Amino acid sequence: MSVTEAIGSATAPAQSFSAARTLAGTQRRQLALDALAGVRPVTQLAQDHEVSRKFVYQQAAKGAAALEQCFAPSRAEEEVLCTLPVTRRWLEAFILELVLNGHSPMRGVQQIIEDLLPATVSLGTIHNVAYAAAKRAEALNAEEDLSAIRVGAYDEIFQAGQPVLVGADADSTYCYLLALAQGRGETEWGAQLLELGAKGLHPDYTVADFGRGLRAGQAAAWPSIACHGDVFHVERAVSQVVVYLEHRALRSMAAVETLSAQMQRAKKRRQGRRVSAALAAAREEQGAALDVADDVACLARWLAQDVLALAGPDRTSRPRRTRPCTGGPAPRRASADTPWAGARVSLKKGSSSTEADDVTSPSE
Repeated sequence: MSVTEAIGSATAPAQSFSAARTLAGTQRRQLALDALAGVRPVTQLAQDHEVSRKFVYQQAAKGAAALEQCFAPSRAEEEVLCTLPVTRRWLEAFILELVLNGHSPMRGVQQIIEDLLPATVSLGTIHNVAYAAAKRAEALNAEEDLSAIRVGAYDEIFQAGQPVLVGADADSTYCYLLALAQGRGETEWGAQLLELGAKGLHPDYTVADFGRGLRAGQAAAWPSIACHGDVFHVERAVSQVVVYLEHRALRSMAAVETLSAQMQRAKKRRQGRRVSAALAAAREEQGAALDVADDVACLARWLAQDVLALAGPDRTSRPRRTRPCTGGPAPRRASADTPWAGARVSLKKGSSSTEADDVTSPSE
């Protein structure tokens, strides 16, 4: 080798090597996340990956830009859907929407308007708007014609402990009576029904529970219109019996499991006779409780799906076409203090009343 060749080989630049080029995409992403999270100093991250601090800052900037783009609102979210001219009339309608449909209190209405709109309203203004709308509604209700209603449904609800008399069209569910009353006796119901009669209400028949005041008021106001018994209260009373019997059956099953565990422990001590009699009685009681619960549940389904159903065979053909569930020990006769006494009384009322000859469907 000549001197020139030796010098040339010695002074030739060495081939550059960059560790950054060998980093995979997942490594670069993790490096950016570590830099953004600040888990370690940038200098330490650069040394661990054998790269420069500038490279670490570049990866962190790329990660920050990706996160910003990912969580930036889309154009569809920023698009203006519509522009509302907030006039006084629109504001009054908005107040009524919040009060009637949103069930918002007056202070809630005031806060919503201040939060969403460039406007402020006082509590007095909100009260005046609601009061004026109630007056207009009262005048419109006084002019309504109720002659098209063929079946009326009546009941009572309570607001702050005071009775509210309710009447609705069974076909359209339109509520034509919602009156706060001092009581729910014959006088209150009779007065309301007479006022409804003045508006043209003369249904073919009505549907109601067996409240004495309601039925006495209708008998006084509309003596020629029959009042059929509803099915809700009967089905609810029967369902309460079903639930009671199911719980009793579950308690009997739990008692058998407890005694069975005691029997296993007693057998290990050769003392099984002490528990055998109680276990046998518990198993017998469990079988009887399960049979009664199953039978009554079957009868409840038959009552709801056939006897009290709106669709199905007519009343005269039901005994020939349907057979209730039978089998197992017959349940004891209900006394006044048993949980199913209420259901028995309701069914007896519905079957013995001439006005409610069919507690079933209005179509029959």
